[in-house]
Amino acid sequence: MLKTPLLAAAAALTALAAPARGIEPDHLNVQEPVRPPYLERKPGEPFSLPPIAPDAPLSGAAPGAPGVVLERVRFVGNTVISTDDLQGVAAPFLGQAVGADDLETLRQKVSMLYIERGYLNSGAVFDANAWEQGTLTLRIIEGRLKEIRLHGLERLKEPYVTDRLRRDDEPLNILTLGERFQLLLTDPLFARMNGQLLPDAERGQAILNVEVERALPYQLSVFANNYLPISIGPQSGTIAGWVRNLTGYGDVLEASYQDPLGHGDARRGAIGWRMPLNTWGTQLSLYYDSGVSSVIQQPTRPLNIESDLTNKEIGLGQVLSETLRQRLAVGVNRVWRENRTTLLGDPFSFVPGEPTGTSKARDWRFWQEYSHRSDEQVLALRSTFTFGENNQLPARAFPLPGLTLDRHYFIWLGQAQYAHRLLDNGSQLILRLNVQDTPDRLIPMEKMAVGGINTVRGYLENQLVRDNGVVANIELDFPVLADGARQLSLNLKPFIDYGRAWDKDAAASVIASAGLATRLRWQGLTFDLSLAKRIHHSRTVISNGSNLQEKGIELQLSYAFF
Repeated sequence: MLKTPLLAAAAALTALAAPARGIEPDHLNVQEPVRPPYLERKPGEPFSLPPIAPDAPLSGAAPGAPGVVLERVRFVGNTVISTDDLQGVAAPFLGQAVGADDLETLRQKVSMLYIERGYLNSGAVFDANAWEQGTLTLRIIEGRLKEIRLHGLERLKEPYVTDRLRRDDEPLNILTLGERFQLLLTDPLFARMNGQLLPDAERGQAILNVEVERALPYQLSVFANNYLPISIGPQSGTIAGWVRNLTGYGDVLEASYQDPLGHGDARRGAIGWRMPLNTWGTQLSLYYDSGVSSVIQQPTRPLNIESDLTNKEIGLGQVLSETLRQRLAVGVNRVWRENRTTLLGDPFSFVPGEPTGTSKARDWRFWQEYSHRSDEQVLALRSTFTFGENNQLPARAFPLPGLTLDRHYFIWLGQAQYAHRLLDNGSQLILRLNVQDTPDRLIPMEKMAVGGINTVRGYLENQLVRDNGVVANIELDFPVLADGARQLSLNLKPFIDYGRAWDKDAAASVIASAGLATRLRWQGLTFDLSLAKRIHHSRTVISNGSNLQEKGIELQLSYAFF
């Protein structure tokens, strides 16, 4: 635990190592599981289909004559339905005296098996020499999606849609195509998509017409809140925006700039870019941010303590499996972080074992994400393994027990979110859990911060900064007003927050709170207010209640221009 106001104020500068406050969670570089929306209870048809006429033959008259015994059925051309399954359809006809009508019935049953499994333009046909000495040969035509005709893409490249709907030389399955179509509807690039599947003049071929309405490809928002640490001034204003599809391949460019309001002194800029590399879910991400801040809190303000932090990151992610109900992805990020601190204008280190005033960290982060959803509940999980190295002096050069930090370190971060729909009006229960565990002593940039709007409300932002930590949140979200015509809504969110943090070989500190959060939306304007009361905290947590954060009041006003 830090013993002096000087070191406590300096440690608060590491707040800039956290994601910029006031930016929506799916933007920029906020590393947390993405909780997808609930599945629709009564989803509409993804596209219209042509009428099916199961009795319509795909060939001429059936071969054979009355009284001939069918001894064997041979299937040719089937790939998506096994021969064993097809033989199961033919089994009742084997060893029986059959005529042309019986063989046509068998052919239709085989075709109907394909239709029942979603292969609408597939089926069985008779060739000219289909019958030979008690053996019937049925040729299977497995239909394809010949062409996808797109309208309304604007600057988006056609392969972004066609390659996600159709695979090379893949038989057309209406169930698979429908799920892919609905997955595309969840893409933020699209506001609406309507499809129509039509038969082609060529047997076994189909054409898909798709009308696309593109979503707005840009957004600009402004935020004002009191979410920063009080040591550098809690009030800040942020302008943030994003632009989609600059390259035509579905990329997104995001940027934000944060500036102090009132007497604060913390500025931060960030920019990020994400680019799909193929249709199989491979994505490249680039991120950079830089921030500078000064301690304004008394009695350390005259010491002119300043911090300059930069963060550079490159990542590669891969979706392993994705359906409407679940998604599994993995990835690796390479991260470079640097924090320079000064005292009275000269370099000064507040980190034991680092004499130059500049802490550097280089991390490999391997992450895994999984989400599962239904119309009643949603679960999102994320696990991150960090293997890092900093510029600390070797332990032998700084042999102070309890103060030596590890040059090489390992961190596991586990995150979970769960939502359960309670009522049809949108009321829901939301649970969140974040756990950081490490066997090492970490530099401040790598520690877990507990306290504030995103962890335990009612306490100072970054009240506890420790090597290890646990944060748990329970929240009920009740819509009490929803006026779609006026774009007006009001939600009440009672909550309980709990946090526990500790350093290696040190006692843990605990903080907990309960309160009520509200969110009022009117057109592009959003007002968030959180009122929290402390219900438990360790004796080591000191508070004088002299500012809004310590009084449990946190608020944000934002406006989205588009």
